Amino acid sequence: MIREVSEEEFLAHYGTLRKSGRYPWGSGDNPRNPSFNDDIKKLKKEGWTEKQIAEGFGMSINRMRAIQSIESNKQKAELQRQVTRLADEGNSNSAIARILGKNESTIRGIRAVADKDTADQLTATADMLRRQVEEKGFVDVGSQVERDLPGVPGVGISSTKFNTALAILQEEGYAVHPLNMPQLGTGKDTRMKILAMPGTTQKQVWENRGNIRQIQEHSEDGGRSYLGSPSQKARSASFGASTSAERSPSSIVGRRGGA
Repeated sequence: MIREVSEEEFLAHYGTLRKSGRYPWGSGDNPRNPSFNDDIKKLKKEGWTEKQIAEGFGMSINRMRAIQSIESNKQKAELQRQVTRLADEGNSNSAIARILGKNESTIRGIRAVADKDTADQLTATADMLRRQVEEKGFVDVGSQVERDLPGVPGVGISSTKFNTALAILQEEGYAVHPLNMPQLGTGKDTRMKILAMPGTTQKQVWENRGNIRQIQEHSEDGGRSYLGSPSQKARSASFGASTSAERSPSSIVGRRGGA
């Protein structure tokens, strides 16, 4: 049952909750109280209205709700990180539940979400690679391509997931061939890895080494979706044929350094 209380009674129970500065008292970013949401749950259980609680913390109801949502998301993300780490260490669901003090069904649910997220990342990345090779014919997918694309922040996915997505295409019949390209002025070779259409031989990759292109899509959400690179598209439109030279294997080799 909700009851009316005065500010004096509120402060008598919980002290001066108002706090100037970036974070409200008990927001989770203030070590005085690690859980703002726990404070609110406790107050509601004792009969305080949402309006009274917000006023006690010196904020609007909308801001209080926003902080609750932020903290809830942080807690979920941290729990998922802990579950993933413990699972990677070889712990069973029941063991993880005991370690974290959670129900085993909760752990199973968290792992199922994580597994689906990984599957979505792999599917989206494989689709991106398929688009790129079908558009360009010969695509550089060698070392560090997944995080070191020129002109963009990178594909935006871990090397393990990138290589797993690449393996998906290989299972579908797409060709992946090594290519040693001499570095200009060094006498050394850089070992590249080229993705090509099904049936493409290593000899054909060598013969088309001048047609090798880089990936021109990147992800800003860890490989769940991919975007084209406006900067690269604009550069292609401005410089026309000169961009072929910029994306040629010799220029790529120059940027990467030795094997």
